[in-house]
Amino acid sequence: MYIKPHEYGDVILPLTVLKRFDSVLSDTKSKVLEASKKYDEKFAQRDFILKETSGQNFYNTSKYDFKKLLDDPANIEENFYNYLDGYSKEVTDIVENFDLKDIFKKWLTTIFYIQSLKRLIKRMQIYIQMKFLI
Repeated sequence: MYIKPHEYGDVILPLTVLKRFDSVLSDTKSKVLEASKKYDEKFAQRDFILKETSGQNFYNTSKYDFKKLLDDPANIEENFYNYLDGYSKEVTDIVENFDLKDIFKKWLTTIFYIQSLKRLIKRMQIYIQMKFLI
């Protein structure tokens, strides 16, 4: 369940697209968040109003953007899913097409594995150094 080098493009392309969407929406993010609080999800014109507010044919109602996701690394998985779920249907269709949630879970597993391996190697190095000092 780890990402192999030939699979890097499966992660890089969708994240590049999301980053671009994130950048496009950055100037109107706070206005969209205000409008999303003002209009209940059941309000018939909510989608239209949020698109008008964002100035695009899509929007994101999550409090997270790429920068804020990085500010809370301990909760990045939960926050990233919240970020993805905040997008309007136009983008969630793309996210589902990329199978991004499963890819991200695989990516996190790979990162966790690499970090664990680095910690293990560091402990082994310390142990070896101590063994030779005795």
